[in-house]
Amino acid sequence: MVITLDTEHHLQIKSEWLPRIQPTLMCPDSILLPKVLQMCLVLTLVYCTAFFLLGKTAAPPSGSLFQFITLIAVALTFGKAFEFVDIPPLIGMLLAGILLKEVGFINFGSDYKEAILSLRKISITVILIKAGLYLNPEVMKRLSWIVLRLAFAPCCVEAVTCMAVAYIILDLPLLWGLLMGFVIGAVSPAILVPSLLKLEKEGYGSKSGIHTLGIAASGIDDILAITMFGIILGLIFDAGTFLSDVIKGPVGVLAGVIIGVLYGLILIYTPHKSEKNVVFYRVFLQLAGGIVCIFGSHAIGFDGAGPLACMVSTFVATCGWSAAGQDPAVLKSVTTTFSGIWYIFEPVLFSVIGTEIHLSRLSGRIVLQCLAVLLLALMMRLLVAFLVTAGGVFETRERFFLAIAWMPKASVQGLLGPIALEMATEQNDGQAAMRGNIILTLAVLSIVVTAPVGAIAIKIAGSRLLTK
Repeated sequence: MVITLDTEHHLQIKSEWLPRIQPTLMCPDSILLPKVLQMCLVLTLVYCTAFFLLGKTAAPPSGSLFQFITLIAVALTFGKAFEFVDIPPLIGMLLAGILLKEVGFINFGSDYKEAILSLRKISITVILIKAGLYLNPEVMKRLSWIVLRLAFAPCCVEAVTCMAVAYIILDLPLLWGLLMGFVIGAVSPAILVPSLLKLEKEGYGSKSGIHTLGIAASGIDDILAITMFGIILGLIFDAGTFLSDVIKGPVGVLAGVIIGVLYGLILIYTPHKSEKNVVFYRVFLQLAGGIVCIFGSHAIGFDGAGPLACMVSTFVATCGWSAAGQDPAVLKSVTTTFSGIWYIFEPVLFSVIGTEIHLSRLSGRIVLQCLAVLLLALMMRLLVAFLVTAGGVFETRERFFLAIAWMPKASVQGLLGPIALEMATEQNDGQAAMRGNIILTLAVLSIVVTAPVGAIAIKIAGSRLLTK
């Protein structure tokens, strides 16, 4: 730093670093500082508004709404910090939820638990719609057989492997082992879809259609896992007759396809392309319709129908808009809007999943046994994912990438993991509660192990195994 006097005896300060920081302070070119300030301002104003409107529930430190807003703020901060060092932000968001739960800060009331569960379902709705918007119909037609193989085979093989290994290691009955297998058998679209879209945006794998294959197969994979979980859960807890439980799965899938196609056809023509606020109405109708499908299917006991209807309706509508020659800029605006909506719901989904992971409650022996089950089942899953993509369509390194991409688990495991334990507790069945706790432990481990490792592995492998 140099201090001098000019001809009019005014003090001047010359510094090497001052010219560099002055633009950032006065009119920043970098978007980092404005984004941080924007995030802090939005959360502060949301909290203040909630406090003045709702009072006690938003009051610190024990108000549930205060805890929730703090959770989102910490999750966003952790996510940005991890993103800054080139690590997927969802890992930071997941970690934020785990840490705040472990230190005892998070203790939601029963009413807020239901509300947060609903927010998590809405988050899954957003990612399914986002996935449907990016599906390429030509690639879907070309890769339809591989999509089905990749959706069904790894999930089923992992579930059966889990059943066999859990019977040997954990002494679980075969039906309980199969239930456990379908809990961990679903890939996480909340991790896979954004990762694939980011790689596609950078040009990796766009020619071979990797992202369309992965997005389509992951959606079907989740629907299969949720449907089979519901069937087996009904068989275990005698929710109905054997025949009704078995029929419920195919009926749910068929209903999901029919509802999805019909609603998608409606969305092609409503709103009209000349509508002044066409983007707003398309976003609203897609999101509201998806939410109704997800919540409605759960209400009538066909959980697998909702996600399928959500994705199918978006895909049908997108194909119809393109076939009708509608303005591509409108579709781009719709996809951009849903990306913005996902920016809001991503920290909600992963931080809430983090709060459901109770590391301090895990038993050391059960953890090691469940970890062995998870790793053996996961190895079979990745091997089968590599094998079923053979056939000359993809190069060997692309098949390796698809196998790696089929690793991460998070959203479905967080959704299904506690259900068996909750049902056993309601029925005062001690033995079933013990088995439900084992399933919950495995679900927690599957998230903790595969979510961060899978997200990082997809990011690294994508740039090395896929071609531009």
